[in-house]
Amino acid sequence: MKIALVNLEIAFYPCLSVITWSSLKIPKVCANIEEAIQNAEIFVKEVTDMKEARVDEVFESIAETMLLQLDEHPKSPEQLLADNVAFRDKIAVELEIKSSAAEKAVFMIINKFMDLITDPTVQDIKYNWMDPEKIQRQVGSENKLIQGPFEPGIVFF
Repeated sequence: MKIALVNLEIAFYPCLSVITWSSLKIPKVCANIEEAIQNAEIFVKEVTDMKEARVDEVFESIAETMLLQLDEHPKSPEQLLADNVAFRDKIAVELEIKSSAAEKAVFMIINKFMDLITDPTVQDIKYNWMDPEKIQRQVGSENKLIQGPFEPGIVFF
């Protein structure tokens, strides 16, 4: 965010020197300050809107996702397990899609901040902040959920 505020600092810089009311540059300085404030407000609004609409909503949807399917009528343990394994597979696909959408939105937000960097020495590499091989790397979370020292049916508090 500091980079986004640098233009504001630059616009206010002339005000830090001695300015008299007879100065001819006061209207220009005020116009520059107003433009810098408007640009900062627009940038913050765009980033906030992207975060709220594309990230927060997705995470709220993920948080409200049912992970266990319980029916109105009793089932045998085997049938309950079979139904929930199928339900888990269906929900896993939905969660992966939602998670991927949120991840892409976060990348867009980060790149929006990177757009503000105007240093010519880093123009060629400023978007290389993420290793492409790590973006789509599958994490072994499924093994962590299935394997472990816990036995089914035992609850630890």
